Amino acid sequence: MAWQIVKHAFQMIFNNFGQAVRVSLVPFLILIFVAGVLLSISNMPVTWENGAFQVAQFNIDASGGAMDPEVSNPEALLDVLMVLVILVFALFVAGWVAVSWHRFILLEEYSGFVPATSNRPIWGYVGKSLLLALIIALSAIPLSFIVGFLVSGAVNGNGEISIVPVAIAGLALGTILGFLWFRLAICLPAKAIGQNMSVGEAWDATARLSGTIFGMTAIIVGLNIVAGLVLQTALSGIPILSILFEVAINWVSTMVGICVLTTLYGHLVEGRPLVD
Repeated sequence: MAWQIVKHAFQMIFNNFGQAVRVSLVPFLILIFVAGVLLSISNMPVTWENGAFQVAQFNIDASGGAMDPEVSNPEALLDVLMVLVILVFALFVAGWVAVSWHRFILLEEYSGFVPATSNRPIWGYVGKSLLLALIIALSAIPLSFIVGFLVSGAVNGNGEISIVPVAIAGLALGTILGFLWFRLAICLPAKAIGQNMSVGEAWDATARLSGTIFGMTAIIVGLNIVAGLVLQTALSGIPILSILFEVAINWVSTMVGICVLTTLYGHLVEGRPLVD
């Protein structure tokens, strides 16, 4: 059943590929355009790394003290402001795409090439997503210590760590955190269609499919790892293809996650068939 849900998510995307493009293409192009304009104003160096554009990091005193002289001038403060604006806008765009897709699947609400934003709970969706992200991040702290302790036992006499236990640990940690996410995040499709569901209610609603959700999460995490390995080994020497492939992987991965949440909500809350 776990594989069927993942397969159904892919089918949901590619059987409705035109609509998937409509809800995501223009919002992401707008994000790229806005980010490009703001970054050009700030003159920050931008590089492509790990499937995303990376901007220069700031060396700011995390203890609350004064900034280093290099970032205490007005231009550096403008750079920080630009990054914050881009981050907020990126969150809005992610919520915009997700809400549009949830509403398309659950309410059969078709969109044009520019999905509607009026009367859509986009900011509410973003706010609840941030709450869930905080919960997952707090859960990751003790789990990371446990995984790190277990991996440390795989260090050989030369101080080297075998890649196998590291890969297994990464798969395990990603699966556990992803499992928590899918158990809690069906409250997001509810928010998208104007229904209220608390985090606790989401956890209770997904209890009877917890085993299936865990297996489904392991499959998704495994597919992402395999895709990343293929990218590194086959396309690492071809920058253009590497970038295009990374963009495609990130888009499909994002849409699959949204589809899975939509499917779980439709089945567990609305009583729809889990798969066709």
